[in-house]
Formats: sequence, C-alpha cells, structure tokens
Amino acid sequence: MNHENDLNGLGAAPFVADLLRDLATTRSLRTERQKDYVSVSPSPIGAIAVFAHRHRLEIAVRPELANAALLDVPGAELRKPTTATTYLVVREPVCERSRDAVLRHAATALDWRAGGPARGAGSSRRATAAAETARPVCPECNYEITPSGACGC
Repeated sequence: MNHENDLNGLGAAPFVADLLRDLATTRSLRTERQKDYVSVSPSPIGAIAVFAHRHRLEIAVRPELANAALLDVPGAELRKPTTATTYLVVREPVCERSRDAVLRHAATALDWRAGGPARGAGSSRRATAAAETARPVCPECNYEITPSGACGC
C-alpha cells in the first residue's frame, strides 16, 4: 500500500490518514509524497484531486459547486488559486463534524479528476493519447473499466 507509506512519511494526523484509507476502499487512487503534502489522484490516470497535508485536506471542487460544498461542510474554507481551480479546505474539527460529507467530496473529486488531464505533483507531464485510450475491459459485462475502477456491472 503505497499510500500508507506516503501518509506515514508525511506524519499525517489520524483524521487525514483515516479519511484517505476509507477513500482507498471505494476508489482506485495513487499517491505521491511531496515535502509538505501527499497528492492523491485517480489511478491509473488523472489530475490531483486531494492534497493531504499533515493537519488539513484540500479537496478539488468544481468552481460552480464550491459554494454548495461550503454549505455541505460547515466550517470549511475555499482556496481559489486560479479562476479554474477551487479547493475545499478542511481542518480536523470540521472533518470530525462532517466526515461523511468530506469523504463524499473527496470521492467526487477523484471521479471528476479521472476525466481530466493526467498530471503528477510538481510537474506538467500529460499522459499520451495511447495511455488515455487503452483502458481494460471488464470480462463480465464487456464495458470499458473507468479510471476509478467502475464498469457496467
């Protein structure tokens, strides 16, 4: 479990580590350890959906849904580094009070970012067209398996 090593190396607070562990039970994700955070992206490809810091989470939200996310997670904050990028910032007491909503927003962020350009933390590399189009097919239903691991079953 690579995400466990990344979270341990970061020294993540229990609420951060527990939420990401729960997220990993419902979504296929990949993590990349940076100096001050762990980036969480959909696996196999997709843009960063969550920045897990030691004592806070920053969850990507669609800009047009940001205010609704604030209502859903009382006490959270918004960070808008660009007009196209908005993050729901959640600290420990807020996460403890609204854990289910925070987990839901993190899962939604992974699903959303699975459809976007593939990026690694601290880089601007993009997946090749071949990697984006060559997806496995479910042997049961013969539908293409999405980056989040879903199919038609």
